Amino acid sequence: MPDLVERTAALDALEAALRTAADGRGSVVLVTGEAGIGKTALATHFAERHRADARVLIGLCDDLATPRPLGPFRDLADQLSGAVAELLRREPAAGAAAVHGMLLEDLRRGRAPTVLVIEDLHWADQATIDAVTVLGRRLADVPVLLVLTLRLGDVDPGHSLWSAIDALQRASTVTIDLAPLSRQAVADLAGEDADRVYALSNGNPFFVAELLASGDGPPPPSVANAVLSRVAQLPDRPRRLMELVSLVPSRMPTRLLDVLEPDWAPAAEPAERRRLLTSTPEHVRFRHELTRAAVRSSVPPGRRRELHRRLLSGLQQVGAEPAELVHHAEAAGAPDVVAEHALPAARQASALESHREALAHLRRAPPTSIGWTPPERARMWEALAETAHLVGHEDEALRAADAAIELTTAAGDDAATGRCIRLRSQLHWFAGNGDSAWRDACTALRVLRRSGSAAELARSFVAAPSWPCSPAGRTTPCGGVRGRWSWLPTTTRSSSGPSLLSGPPGCSSTPPTPPCSARPWTPPGRRGSTSTRC
Repeated sequence: MPDLVERTAALDALEAALRTAADGRGSVVLVTGEAGIGKTALATHFAERHRADARVLIGLCDDLATPRPLGPFRDLADQLSGAVAELLRREPAAGAAAVHGMLLEDLRRGRAPTVLVIEDLHWADQATIDAVTVLGRRLADVPVLLVLTLRLGDVDPGHSLWSAIDALQRASTVTIDLAPLSRQAVADLAGEDADRVYALSNGNPFFVAELLASGDGPPPPSVANAVLSRVAQLPDRPRRLMELVSLVPSRMPTRLLDVLEPDWAPAAEPAERRRLLTSTPEHVRFRHELTRAAVRSSVPPGRRRELHRRLLSGLQQVGAEPAELVHHAEAAGAPDVVAEHALPAARQASALESHREALAHLRRAPPTSIGWTPPERARMWEALAETAHLVGHEDEALRAADAAIELTTAAGDDAATGRCIRLRSQLHWFAGNGDSAWRDACTALRVLRRSGSAAELARSFVAAPSWPCSPAGRTTPCGGVRGRWSWLPTTTRSSSGPSLLSGPPGCSSTPPTPPCSARPWTPPGRRGSTSTRC
């Protein structure tokens, strides 16, 4: 079957967008459609056609249990300029905004236009979605064609990707929604068998191709069986190689295959001839995700676990990213490895503002934290509380804060206890629980004063202006903990400049303690609600 059938209009739309990008006016093209409809085939065909007259970059989002932060851009690091490549290779301390700025600057360089393809955006992490949104809205004067392939049907109604799509469509964006092949197109391909093929495939190009490749035998009960019947015709070693590759989402790095199967190329050749696998110097992948899914589902659970263990061992040898290690460790039944890498994966995701992914990794930590020390477990619960709050899971955040407070209290760590109580106060405040927020705010100040931790106490006083007044109408904040600075440890002060707790220039370093005022105040992020402010 030809790679592209009935896709002339789609290619014409891509060509027009690239001509505009070559004139310095970039744009975004969304290529949408169901699985097997030919999104990857279209994007790849178009990109390969222009390798001679454009800079072509292709990144893939992976179907990991929890996606890698900026995964498709990290895969492109070797093809980007030195500064942004180095930033993507390490854990960016500068945050997501620095990555966005440097990516945009890199895309501006050079005379030839850039074709940047990001495949399977429905699997993207939050940092990737944010980067695509930032780039896509700033291409008006950049010679870049940004091609995004995605399955809208796989995106949950509340997913942040919908907001990104909405933002992109306000910019210069073209949407190509690929349709199934017509009955006539299937007839041209299948000849006398057209009715059977069309009835089983409904015009889906991938299904049509698999049914044609399965030969003239009786109709298979499913297209997955048609795929597996082709795989069954391979010799034993190529079949086992395909099973191994099927357990790696999207594509298998050749450097990993070199570790696991040093002489893998002859085994891959029969599968490549049958158009089941395709390879480049960097990667081996299935020609279609549905083929990979069918092969993966055919691997028995015991063997699947054994293969994940092999993959985990190889990934540890090549220095893979934490999210990849966690994915395979979980599937291999290796809780010790999950425990080792879940928090680094969460930190990496959080640093790039992929908070949903950070929360998913943090949720893995409690079942594997039995061997951790109490301070380590407390810090994990504290991080989980902060992250759950950021993604709107307030009840989970409060439960995690309670667990952290219980551990720090049992350990007698007043500084950590006060910090966690302060966090719980803020959680109550944003949840609208004023009484509980007030009680915890006062308790945090008392505990932190007792701890002698000047830094944590300073942070609590910095946060104090956002605490609501007591519903009982107290005129002395926190029932006797007055807002004066004189009794703080002297280590908070500096002989060469303002104290740690001093305000902006011109502010008194010993502010008074006023009674609660009755003027309305809207806390940050809560427009429309009012409270009184101390």
